Amino acid sequence: MSTRALWIVAGLCAVVGMALLYLVTDPAFWVQLLGIWLVVGPLGIALNLTLGRRRRERREDSPDSIEHQAAIAARSDTFEVSLILVLLLLLALVVAPGQLPWLWALLCLTVMLATFWVRYTVRLDRLRG
Repeated sequence: MSTRALWIVAGLCAVVGMALLYLVTDPAFWVQLLGIWLVVGPLGIALNLTLGRRRRERREDSPDSIEHQAAIAARSDTFEVSLILVLLLLLALVVAPGQLPWLWALLCLTVMLATFWVRYTVRLDRLRG
């Protein structure tokens, strides 16, 4: 299946999932779960397949490549930050009631992803010299 066709199918599934979530009045739990899965699942699979194809085309998966070395270094550097953020999130879940823990979770995820990509970019620039 071509990349374009893959994204078209994933987009159509996401549209159906969003329609299912917003157009069905008083949906049951399984309908909500199906709607969320139709949005997240196909888009995640399409993204994973597309990135895998791009890495194979650019030969970024080979252990000798600069991108591979930068990704491994950025992962190891980000692990420490992720552990600290997870501990803070657990503290927030125990201490704070209501919606605050969800905001903390979103913030922690955003910081973890940003930390990885910043460190990856810095490592890649250093390795390229």
